Amino acid sequence: MSVPSATAYGSAIFFNEKVCALSLRARNKPVTEDNCSWVVNYNGNINNNNRNNTHDVRAVSEFQRKMNNQPEQHIAIGYDSLLSAYYQCRRNKAWTEAAAAFEIHYEAGLLKLRDEIQAGRYRPQPSITFLVEWPTLREVFAAMFRDRIVQTWIAQRIEPLFEAQFIAASFNCRKGKGTLAAVKHLHEAIREKSENYTRDCWVLKYDLKGFFMSINRAMVTDKLCRFIRERYKCADVETLVYLTQVTLLNSPAEGCIIQGDPRKWEELPPNKSLFTVPEGYGLPIGNITSQLVANFLLDETDHYLTETLGLDIDRYVDDTATVDCDKEKLLLAMPLIREHLWQTAEVRVNPKKYYLQHYKKGVKFLGTVIKGERIYIANRTLGKAMCRLHGFNRQAEERGAAWCKANAEHFVSCINSYLGLMRQGQEYGMRRAFCGRISEAWMKYIVVEWDFTKIILKQKYKHRERVKRMLRRKRKQASRNRIPKAKRMTARVFSGETLPAVEQFNTGRKRGCIVRWDYEPVKTTIPEVDKRAAFRKRKALSRAAKNGTPPPAEEPQQGKEVDSGLVAYSEMRYLGIPDPERVVADIQYDLDLRYGDTPRPEIDFDAYRSAIAALNKA
Repeated sequence: MSVPSATAYGSAIFFNEKVCALSLRARNKPVTEDNCSWVVNYNGNINNNNRNNTHDVRAVSEFQRKMNNQPEQHIAIGYDSLLSAYYQCRRNKAWTEAAAAFEIHYEAGLLKLRDEIQAGRYRPQPSITFLVEWPTLREVFAAMFRDRIVQTWIAQRIEPLFEAQFIAASFNCRKGKGTLAAVKHLHEAIREKSENYTRDCWVLKYDLKGFFMSINRAMVTDKLCRFIRERYKCADVETLVYLTQVTLLNSPAEGCIIQGDPRKWEELPPNKSLFTVPEGYGLPIGNITSQLVANFLLDETDHYLTETLGLDIDRYVDDTATVDCDKEKLLLAMPLIREHLWQTAEVRVNPKKYYLQHYKKGVKFLGTVIKGERIYIANRTLGKAMCRLHGFNRQAEERGAAWCKANAEHFVSCINSYLGLMRQGQEYGMRRAFCGRISEAWMKYIVVEWDFTKIILKQKYKHRERVKRMLRRKRKQASRNRIPKAKRMTARVFSGETLPAVEQFNTGRKRGCIVRWDYEPVKTTIPEVDKRAAFRKRKALSRAAKNGTPPPAEEPQQGKEVDSGLVAYSEMRYLGIPDPERVVADIQYDLDLRYGDTPRPEIDFDAYRSAIAALNKA
């Protein structure tokens, strides 16, 4: 008989008969009518039949009276905590479409999310699923943005608890850790065990078979909720348990949005897809909580390996490596590791990815090859780097300089990512060969560092600099006729225009004015042309050029001074319309400096006062 079960999420109660069966099997209990109770049936009635009564289905009102005597459980969650999770979730992702769409009405969205959680009605929305084709075909489920906020909220509270319990050699999804730290830790472990490469030691590496797809969701949820209730001491513990259960027990394959060609899923092995694994199994790759739960699930095995078996391990998700001088110890430990993984996490070691060799043979670990005292990147990574470089070179030659200029920044960032990976090991020759394959079409825009550790984009081709130049051009064009330039004034003078005594200009933000005084005619010297002297000069220059001698000295020319028809003046520029008395004082000060006690020109100061006052009124 199929017995449905109920799982309480805070104040809301839901059911799933298969989840109940899986949860009971995880605790090594048989699935019978005695240990499954119908808390809420499919008709909405509340029943109470379990092994403590006679299995009679009682009336709803009788059980309802018992529930009414208990205090109502309230799922508490604050708006501020959701806002903090939202800000962390959008960090470095504000440019994405999902983040931008949520941000338009983010306050209303967070309030609605808070109300759903408090009422016990929160459900994850359908996820977006797609396939990643490199390095291997892999299925990824991406949660909606509001669900990622909830996952971030959960992570903010359970990460400190995990950090206090995890061993130092667990490198996945932890601050200060990562793939590079894991590779360096294994490299250092080999050096220590071999006593600077003078003793024999062996490296054992294994991978788990279909790790994320073989996780029992009910089992890991039960473990994590017990862990939270034991370790988490804040007031919102029930909220954390409720959201953890809703998030982990949710089946993302139901009603998901498929991006890409659905026929591609036929190429996936059955144990690599949530669509084909048994119901109740599998965590979506791409969720924040999935990565944290993976670490939590294998943490018990980590402690078993380090504390009970005495092994020095390195683990990144499901890739584990250990080094020891005793080969027999590693061989005897492997059956114990398999058994412990199955008992605690219900996962198996992949027989095709089990490796035990002398350290001098080399070991592939997280995209690198550690061979003796040297670290290389794996051939697959190097091949991918070469393919990307050849692709850039081909497009540069086909599309020309305009395409290169527009994509130079993307090219530099992509190539530098591979050079940065090569820089972590002993890869000088590989870096030099890699940089030597860069096409000449790119060399106009980049500079290669002397040690081939990176390439640098020339300053003028950076996107930021191009934008700056464009804005400068626009500002220059917009303000060309706002502030009168001295060169433009000279052109007006030479065109015969008489410049006004007071002239207003506009900068766009503020008005200003130019005040001119002391007009006087400009004399110019017109040289007298002597045709005989000019002929003698040309002959002397020709003779000097033919004989290689220095040219003759210039003969002084006579000329006469005439009136040019132009005038010279003194001027003062003011940003903003000044006080008339200030203008008069400035003119008098200039005249005192120029003429002193000598006679000075007659200037009508009242005319200047009137003109400035008119500008102030305008």
